[in-house]
Parts: sequence; structure tokens; C-alpha cells
Amino acid sequence: MNNNAFDNFGIKHLSNSSINLYKSNPALWVVRYLHGFKSKTNAAMLRGTVTDHEIGRQFSDPLDLNDSIKRGVMEFDSTVKKLKKENNFDTNPDAELKEKTNLAKYLELAIPHYKNLGNPVSYQKKIELQLDEIPVPIIGYLDLEYDGIVRDIKTTGRMLSAVPDSVKRQLSIYSVALGGHVPLVDYIYVTSRKAEVITMQIEDVDRHMSEVKQGAIAIYNLLSTSDELNEITSMFSPDFSDWMWSENEIVEAKKIWSIK
Repeated sequence: MNNNAFDNFGIKHLSNSSINLYKSNPALWVVRYLHGFKSKTNAAMLRGTVTDHEIGRQFSDPLDLNDSIKRGVMEFDSTVKKLKKENNFDTNPDAELKEKTNLAKYLELAIPHYKNLGNPVSYQKKIELQLDEIPVPIIGYLDLEYDGIVRDIKTTGRMLSAVPDSVKRQLSIYSVALGGHVPLVDYIYVTSRKAEVITMQIEDVDRHMSEVKQGAIAIYNLLSTSDELNEITSMFSPDFSDWMWSENEIVEAKKIWSIK
């Protein structure tokens, strides 16, 4: 199997995010990964990113809790300012204030939790997994690796009854890439009434990896049908009722599919 199908569209690797998106919303996948449209960052996305960053700093440049929270909030503010200047921020003043306030709450809960776990083997380690079925690797970045354990950090204001399959596939990739590490996901759960870290273990890694492979092969087969972008685009019709579409992605998709 050669990699021309991927090369034709400039795709050098896959990721869990890209595979999950193709499985759930292939038209949006076409917009992002074939047409190369980058959606704007929103306040919730930035809050999650800054939480990850500040947790990671506890292992290289630790501060006391209050100063760590201040540093995280400063990063949030400076990044918002930078993204607005670049016209790359989904501006919503109410959401911005809400997520800035939430950030402090998440850090207040998360920092002591991860300090108690001790220093990890690695933080934000690049993971590369090569499957026999496709010619390009699957790449991801693992939040935390401990001895025999992989941990991913999720911030949420709504506790889930079960780990979503998309997250199970993500942790399964990390586990297999590192030779069978135990996959754990930490949900940093904060509401006005409750705050806790809930850890869940991912079971049945083989089944989730089978789903990853199926998705990756489906993408490969799609790209193998034609080297013409317009032809592949025409195979799909966007459904804008899906919550995954952002406003600017809808605008772009209407241009791509000539929808008025």
C-alpha cells in the first residue's frame, strides 16, 4: 500500500481527532482536513488548553496554588488578546468572562490533585502509532505518562455517566503506542455546587483500537477514490443542524458547496 492517497491531499498523519470527526461528521472533516479551514478558538477551548499548560508547569516551574492560578489567568488573558488581534478568536464577552472564572476553579481543584500524584515520566509526550493497514502514522500528544499508566485530562461542567467512545479510542491509541500502559482519564468536574476529580479506566482496548483502524481505513479508501478535491467534496452534503459546526465553518461550507 502506498501513501499517494494521503500525499495527494497533503495529509502526513492522522490523529484520533481527525478519525473521530470523520466517523461522526464527514462533511465537516472535508472542510477542516481537505479544504484546510481552521475554525476560530473559543473561550471554552482556551480554558481547557490553559488548564493543561498550568498543570504541566507544576512539574517544571512550580508555584504555590494562588500564584499558579494567577499565572494561568494571565496566560488566558494574554492569549485572548493575541487571538483577537489575529482575528482568530470566537468573541463572546459572556463566554469569555465565564471561562476565565471557571479556569481559576479548575486550577484550584486540579493543581493539588496532580501534585499529590508526583512527577510524571513525561508531560505532553508525542505519541506516534503506525498501523499495518494505512501508510501514515496516527499522532497524538499524551497529557501525562506515569510508570505503566497513561492519563488524559478533561475539564467539564457536566459529569458524564460513561466515558465517550471518542475518548476511549484516544486513550487506547496511547496505551497501545506505549506497549500496553493502563489508560486512565481524569475528569476535572466543576459546577457552582460541586468540584471533584473523577478518574475512569478505559476497558476493552482491543475493541476501541479496532474502531480506530476501521476509521483510518475508511479515510484511506475515501482518498483513494479520486485525487480531485471537488469530486471527493461532492460525495458529502453538510447537515448544519449538527452541533459540531461553528458559525464560521458554516459560512465556509456554504461557499464550498455553493449553498445560499
